[in-house]
Amino acid sequence: MINYKIGINFAECEEYHEAEKHLGIALELFNTVDDHTKIKFFNSIMDIYNNLGIIHCNRDNPQKGLPYFTMAENV
Repeated sequence: MINYKIGINFAECEEYHEAEKHLGIALELFNTVDDHTKIKFFNSIMDIYNNLGIIHCNRDNPQKGLPYFTMAENV
């Protein structure tokens, strides 16, 4: 959760490189937990995917951002 919160903070400050790094770490950690825990935090997982999509769109790379929006929708 700490990397998730730090990543969101960096994204809000438009520090996209650091945001992407911390959100990526948070996503990796969420992918290691059991499904029951993932269900508890599904909003956070959706938020990570959404923010990664926004970061790429803000970098003028919507083709790289779009799959993250799709993954968020599928959570």
